[in-house]
Amino acid sequence: MLLRSLSALLTCGLLSACGVAAGWAAQPAPKDAQPPAGQAKAKSDKPALAKGMTAEQVLKIAGKPDEIRPIKNPNAKAEAWIYRRVLARTSRETATHVVERPAFQGPGPSGEGVAIDPVTRQERITTYQVTWVLMIEGRMQVAKQTREVERSFD
Repeated sequence: MLLRSLSALLTCGLLSACGVAAGWAAQPAPKDAQPPAGQAKAKSDKPALAKGMTAEQVLKIAGKPDEIRPIKNPNAKAEAWIYRRVLARTSRETATHVVERPAFQGPGPSGEGVAIDPVTRQERITTYQVTWVLMIEGRMQVAKQTREVERSFD
């Protein structure tokens, strides 16, 4: 539930932050910015994550992270808080290899041949929305979202 709330907040563009580390930069929207034509402003009565929030405030809104990774920084204590949310789970039959078997090929000297048959297995695919929150000295600096796909076979 809390991860869903975090996702909705981030998706609606309510998260603004200044870049602190390469690849994490985001520009805050101007206060008078209007949504593109045909799109309504996001309505939310839930609190939004914002730069400068304390760890306690982030925990109250987003919940406990799935993982915390320390970041080496000689000047300050830095951590990446990682939240994962399942976006989709699917399964499908996937050909993993082929086998050859003797097969009748029709009239001829021997009439024998080889047939190639695919061997399939059930593949499970899980897509995650991963939210990275950069915390420096116990305060949120910036967040970034990515997607990860996990594949496994039964």
